[in-house]
Amino acid sequence: MVDRDMKTQWHFRGTSIRGASHIRKEIVNQDAISSESGQGFPLILAIADGHGSAKSFRSHLGSQLAVETATEEFKGFYQKCQFNSQELDFILDSITTDLSKHLVNKWRQKVDEHINENTFREEEWTKLIAKDGETAKQAVEKNPYLAYGATLLTVLVTESFIVYFQLGDGDIICVDSQGNTTRPIPPDKRLIANETTSLCRETAWKDVRLKVQDLSLDSLSKSPEIILVSTDGYANSFSSESDFLQVGKDYLQMIREQGLDKVAEDLPEFLNYSSENGSGDDITLGIIKRIFPKDKKFISEVSKNPLEEEKKIEEDMSIKEKVTNDIEPQLQQIISQQKEIIQENKLLKTLLFSLVVLGALGILANIRFLFFLNSANSTVSKTEPSPSSELIELNKNIQDINKSLEQISEIKKTIYYMSPKIELLYDERNQINKLNESLRELTEKIDIYNPEYRKNSSEKKDTRKEES
Repeated sequence: MVDRDMKTQWHFRGTSIRGASHIRKEIVNQDAISSESGQGFPLILAIADGHGSAKSFRSHLGSQLAVETATEEFKGFYQKCQFNSQELDFILDSITTDLSKHLVNKWRQKVDEHINENTFREEEWTKLIAKDGETAKQAVEKNPYLAYGATLLTVLVTESFIVYFQLGDGDIICVDSQGNTTRPIPPDKRLIANETTSLCRETAWKDVRLKVQDLSLDSLSKSPEIILVSTDGYANSFSSESDFLQVGKDYLQMIREQGLDKVAEDLPEFLNYSSENGSGDDITLGIIKRIFPKDKKFISEVSKNPLEEEKKIEEDMSIKEKVTNDIEPQLQQIISQQKEIIQENKLLKTLLFSLVVLGALGILANIRFLFFLNSANSTVSKTEPSPSSELIELNKNIQDINKSLEQISEIKKTIYYMSPKIELLYDERNQINKLNESLRELTEKIDIYNPEYRKNSSEKKDTRKEES
């Protein structure tokens, strides 16, 4: 029996990009990728490359059906598996005779179901005849699987062994802890130029090439630290075999320095550059990494399937857009009110300053009045009362004081009416802070998955901040 309690963990990351030439010619991405990785084992990675010939005009569907079928079949094989590392030969025979046949037949069955629900259209025949002539149509009518033709590569990682499965072109390379890069399955000498074996062949299961690697404790040090699985568009972007194999060592170094998630984030950029400056073909790359304790700080929760992850990103972005649209009018209204209150607050500060100045002037005037009154009383006691310049000055001072007191009264009224607006200012600021916090949390959630959206969102935030 397999030891289900081994502590070794493996994680997967990967992506698929549309080739530069396909973008120019407005051709869909004909590659597909799928993975299965739950809590523990097994880890299953499958990639497929739909044929680019005119006869394979539904190959993008064929490749998707291929990775779905491979994931299902290898998962079922693992669940029934009761082998240990001492029975590797038996495992190899079982996959060769049983699993390979069943996988190919299951794929053909899914193609039959798709054709029954989506019969070949007249426009598809017209395009095919225009490119390859009437004989091409006859070939597809004789073998309808040709329209869905695709290659398939699959890796199954269990507690005690790894299965490498390949039908057609593409590449599987392993990199050990020393950076040594090897191919578990040697290149197929039958594959010349653009010729390849394919799922669409009647005896496709006979063209499957396999390797089973022991992961028992005695050979764990020799097991790969990373496994790279790619469609042929990647290797064809390099000038030589040695240049391509060097990629394995480079990825291992980057993962050790930056972490698996950071490398996965940059994968689309790497692959687009390779396609634009190399093959021009679609490129799909999956990375399987054996996780050590030091790696865990770099690893986030793994999505079971890249397609599910992509769908989740789209849903999160849709939620973000909806929340933003709902909040934007409120936010703009609050910002407008805040500007008005800030202006009123400036006026309030000016009035308060005036109050202080006028209050000081009033106190000085009162002191001056009392002093003058005292002097006037002394003069009156010595002489007869008569109009004088001092009395005229006294009346003028009294009038000035009355005006100051009236101004102070008006300022007090203004302060009284401004108090509720000051309280409203604090309430509005609290509301703005809450809205900004909600937007920030949702943005951070999306940024984990979509760095390009993060960049745009950051620029938009900066613009709002400047406006505020």
